[in-house]
Amino acid sequence: MRWKTAMILAVVLGTAFAGLAAATAGAERERPPRGSAVVELRGANGAAIGTVTLIPQRGSVLVSARVRGLTPGYHGFHIHAIARCDRAAVNSMGQPTPFASAGPHFNPEAVSHGLHRGDFPPLLVSRAGTATAAFVTDRFTIRQLIDVDGSAAIVHANRDNSANIPDRYVGPDGAGPDFATRETGDSGDRVACGVVPRPRG
Repeated sequence: MRWKTAMILAVVLGTAFAGLAAATAGAERERPPRGSAVVELRGANGAAIGTVTLIPQRGSVLVSARVRGLTPGYHGFHIHAIARCDRAAVNSMGQPTPFASAGPHFNPEAVSHGLHRGDFPPLLVSRAGTATAAFVTDRFTIRQLIDVDGSAAIVHANRDNSANIPDRYVGPDGAGPDFATRETGDSGDRVACGVVPRPRG
């Protein structure tokens, strides 16, 4: 009987260790590769809402985003020019504006929105408040994002029109997109922010 008990125990322990090894291997596979930067997104209330992972490719960057707790629908999604996610920030008029501290879009060439290096496709959030996105951009390298003042990933409250306002539409500034549209795509308030960290070694 003792040898049977020992055999059963060995099988149980072996199965447990095999499961642990498999789980560990799975975790290792999910860990971003060396040189990647994982941005931790937080909302204006300080709650963690997800991550944006930047993975270097040959001549490009793979962007993988997973977020939760947002309102359903499209949301503007960009890299902004300053690595500062201050929830108590104020705008140029002195009004409380969470994450205004992150500055404008990452846009070294000072071109219009839609051509900014930090422009991303809008996030489509499900009715459950979650979104997953993956795409490749060749408009920047991770090294360029961690310059002197760094960079931050921002999710906005509204959809992003990519400044796609044809001249047949006339507004206060004349035909076509106005200044705000050319700068931001009318994405509205900043509802989440995360500083782009230095790549993992």
